[in-house]
Amino acid sequence: MVQLGWQGCDGREFCVDLAKAGCKVVAAACRIDRLKSLCDQINQFTSPTPSPSSMVDSRVGNSPRAVAVELDVTVDGGTIDVSVQKAWDAFGVIDALANNAGVRVKI
Repeated sequence: MVQLGWQGCDGREFCVDLAKAGCKVVAAACRIDRLKSLCDQINQFTSPTPSPSSMVDSRVGNSPRAVAVELDVTVDGGTIDVSVQKAWDAFGVIDALANNAGVRVKI
């Protein structure tokens, strides 16, 4: 699952909820520092009652549940292609995309 424009409160919670539900998350936005903070949070959480049947582990084997990809949707297509390839390479497949990115323009 790729989540674009997660930086607002709703996007952040959406990423966390997806990871808790078992999804692997690629958080993509232009603020890499915040992306890494979110992914660190996701990759460290577990359920409050650790047991084999209720454990919600954010890591699958040795791979992370969430990865950060810096992506600015206002730049040229080539730069976007590089970011999309990084997202693709993170887990080998992209099953879904949630586009929550916004762009400011003058009307």
